[in-house]
Amino acid sequence: MSNDFFCGVNLNEFITFLNKIKERRSSLELMSKLKGALEKLEEGIDIEQALKSAVEQLEENKMHVYTPKNKNEVNDTIWNLVKSDDIIILDNAFELIEHGICDHAIENELNFACADPAGFLEYKDTKKVSISNKLKYSLKISKNELEDLVKYFKDYSNISTVGIVAPDFVASDLGSLFIVDDFWGRSVLCTTPRRNVFLIGIERIINNFFLASQIAFLKAKAISKDFNVQVHIVNFPSRTGDIEKIVVYGAHGPREVSVVFIDNGRLEILKNNKSYITLSILTQFIDIYYPELTYIANCMGIPTIDPLKLRIIASSGERFNPDNLAILLKLLASSIPKLNGVFWKDKLVEFYESIYREIEGEVSDIGAVQNRVQELENIINKIWGGA
Repeated sequence: MSNDFFCGVNLNEFITFLNKIKERRSSLELMSKLKGALEKLEEGIDIEQALKSAVEQLEENKMHVYTPKNKNEVNDTIWNLVKSDDIIILDNAFELIEHGICDHAIENELNFACADPAGFLEYKDTKKVSISNKLKYSLKISKNELEDLVKYFKDYSNISTVGIVAPDFVASDLGSLFIVDDFWGRSVLCTTPRRNVFLIGIERIINNFFLASQIAFLKAKAISKDFNVQVHIVNFPSRTGDIEKIVVYGAHGPREVSVVFIDNGRLEILKNNKSYITLSILTQFIDIYYPELTYIANCMGIPTIDPLKLRIIASSGERFNPDNLAILLKLLASSIPKLNGVFWKDKLVEFYESIYREIEGEVSDIGAVQNRVQELENIINKIWGGA
């Protein structure tokens, strides 16, 4: 048994944990279907028109829609919708981390719970939630403890007043929001609270319902070969037509749905290179099949391996250590070519290297970065059985 440690955990325990995750996954043959779907998506991308159509259709569907211009306006919008006396459930998605939602809730002593099991347990233990501790707390959760957490969270969700969620995809033609429940908390996030606030990066907009459905269900199938993952499609606030055949809103589930579209530099990036949209989706599937890459990113305090979101992080210069970002980008550029079943590898590597060049001048010690990359490459080789 190896005594190697990574991110405060025994490497063999980490590998065992990863293998259990991967046992649930569908075969990599599914990636060929994803490639066909993303090629169709790339042919029809017009992000400005898709955003305009999404806003119109969501409003037609009785949702409140907001298009703030910058990060400060996003935060103002969120905290005008969510009140200090609300009982809040939080998703663990990038958009919430991008806007410091959990940090704000902690600093202001709001009544909230994280839907992510690791974040939930960490907050229960320390009254803090940190990306860099996600692996440690994920390994800490035993089967019995997870069952207790699920019960506690379900009880908590029954009294919750608002859920803050980042949907996986949005179909702009019908105004449909797709939430793939890849862990036990996301289902209640969008079904139990009386109000939903959906935070949506504009790169998640897909201009065709059937294409969005195909990609969402491919994601669910990739997560679980037994297809025991739920896909929620939200088209309206809760409603019923049972009372004298008159449609009444707020009959059950969320009575009020608010959608906040997030730009924060995305539109300018996407207008210059639309491939960021399809690569963003591709890396969601890489995260499913090769979760070790995301866990390594998390341990450096970085919440994603998505090139678009890494570009946003690099451009903002906030909250993230440039040396750690440089290490991750170099590591991804060297690791992606070795991944089985993944397409568009050269394009992904090109994007990672491009972002690295943008931040290279901010790196404090290039030599230290290169040494750390080599150390992490050795860890990845051990995970992949190459050492």
